Amino acid sequence: MQEAYRIYNIIEHDSLPKLAHMFELNEASIQNGEDLFTYTSLLEQKLDLVEERTVAQAEYLRRLAALTSLIGETNETHDHPSVCTADTDRTRCDEV
Repeated sequence: MQEAYRIYNIIEHDSLPKLAHMFELNEASIQNGEDLFTYTSLLEQKLDLVEERTVAQAEYLRRLAALTSLIGETNETHDHPSVCTADTDRTRCDEV
């Protein structure tokens, strides 16, 4: 469970921001008429990272659900780090 959360944090807070910066740099190059292949490659990298982030998030939530069921807890309020992203419903995430 900790490994899944660690992977999620690396992707969310390290890899994706670096990739966003690379997009900014590349967009300037594209505006100057340079190669679109680099931009396409960056898009592929971003999609791969988003997929890995989703897999890590799902693994974390599966393990949390398994632990919750083992201890017989049915309450929705847990003391665990939020794995919500900008892509998820913020209202629902704040309740977790």
